[in-house]
Amino acid sequence: MPLKKAPPKPNLFKTWRKLRTKDDPVFANALRELASAMGMEYSHSRYKSWEEGERLPQTKVFNYILIDTLNLYLDDINVEKTLKSKIIKYCTLNNK
Repeated sequence: MPLKKAPPKPNLFKTWRKLRTKDDPVFANALRELASAMGMEYSHSRYKSWEEGERLPQTKVFNYILIDTLNLYLDDINVEKTLKSKIIKYCTLNNK
């Protein structure tokens, strides 16, 4: 019997959740850190809407999550610090 709904595809927001809950399984802690860094509260439902592609966050939030994801992932695969910085420098969105 075919699946009613396709399995979820990986994306930046799902990857960030996975990486942020690797050492601390309480995702609310990651959302609190995000809120503190951005000066704004984010609910689980808002974050879920980003994961599901229903909405997109502001560019500054997108860049924060992108940079944090790259830092965490590149650390996991032991990328050298200078190379990691270069990769991150060229991967963020223009925030005008």
